[in-house]
Amino acid sequence: MQQDPARYVDGMNLYCYLRSAPFTFSDPDGRASECQVESFVVSKKVKLPPKIVRGHSWPFIWFLQERTSQHLYSFDVDAKFSGPCPKCCEYRQYVKGTLEFDGKPITLKSGEPLFADHFVEDGGANGYGHRELPNVKGLDEYLPDRMTGDTYHAHDEPGILETPPWKVSYDIRIDLVFEHEIVDKCNNGRSVRHTFSRIYEEEGYVSIP
Repeated sequence: MQQDPARYVDGMNLYCYLRSAPFTFSDPDGRASECQVESFVVSKKVKLPPKIVRGHSWPFIWFLQERTSQHLYSFDVDAKFSGPCPKCCEYRQYVKGTLEFDGKPITLKSGEPLFADHFVEDGGANGYGHRELPNVKGLDEYLPDRMTGDTYHAHDEPGILETPPWKVSYDIRIDLVFEHEIVDKCNNGRSVRHTFSRIYEEEGYVSIP
C-alpha cells in the first residue's frame, strides 16, 4: 500500500483512496484532486448614491461643516465548484489603477499601495478567498463552511470616501482595473478561470463597462 502521491489534498489520511467511495470517484494514478469550476460570475458595477454628512446646519459657518463625500461602487462575485475536491478552488482578486482625491493619491482600504502599471492583491495579506482566513458574512464567504465549501460569494465597494473639511467642490479620479481569478491550490495555484472588470469616473463623468 502506498501513500497518496498528492499528499494531503484529500485529507490527513494519506492512505484513504477515493474518499472511501470507489463507485463514485475515479482516480487511476492518485492525482485527480483538482479545482473544477461549475460557474463563475462577476456582477456589473453599480454606483452607490452619493452621501454627504453635515456636522453643522448654520449657513453662515458652512466652511466649518464636515462633509463626507462618497464615490463608491458595488459589485458581487459568485462561484460554484464541482467535482470531488471543491476545497482545491480559491478565489483571488487583484487590482491596479488610480484613486485620486483633489490630486492626492488614495491607498486601498487595506492600506496597501495602489499601482497604475501592475496588479497587487486586493486586501493584501487578508485578501479575498483565502480559505485559511475566517468567513466574513456577505463579504468573503465559502458555504457551507470555509475549508471545504463548494460555493463562494464576495462583495466589494471600491472607490473614494473622503471628508473635505472646507471645500465645496473637488476633483476626483477613479480608474481601477480588477482581475478576478479562481486558482487551484491543489496544483501549485494554477489559474482555472479569470476575468477582468473596470471602474472609471473622472470630473463627474461616469462610465461602467
